[in-house]
Amino acid sequence: MKLTPNKMLLLVALLSSNVMASSFNCGFKPLPPLGYEVGRCVDGEWEMVSKQTASGMNCGLKPLPPLGHEIGRCINGQWEIVSAQPAAMMNCGLKPMPPLGYEVGRCVNGEWELVGR
Repeated sequence: MKLTPNKMLLLVALLSSNVMASSFNCGFKPLPPLGYEVGRCVDGEWEMVSKQTASGMNCGLKPLPPLGHEIGRCINGQWEIVSAQPAAMMNCGLKPMPPLGYEVGRCVNGEWELVGR
């Protein structure tokens, strides 16, 4: 497929719109602390995701999940408690209408994630 100038301009606009929406919702991506990497824009803040090799160091041992949950990623120094799909509505309630520039993510720690697009 040959990229014409118009197609290239459209591609750049589409890619920058996602970057701009995340920057608008969370600001510019910060430099991550040692052992972390910058994740998604969630609830108006950048996630600091522990690298695989440092997960145990940053969050400790994975705990046993409560019934109907699973342990997610090491985010901001804490393990995520993610509701399994059938129990998500029971644990977090109905999915809310997301604000402009966000979408509703997973049920984590008893609340729906708002993920910047």
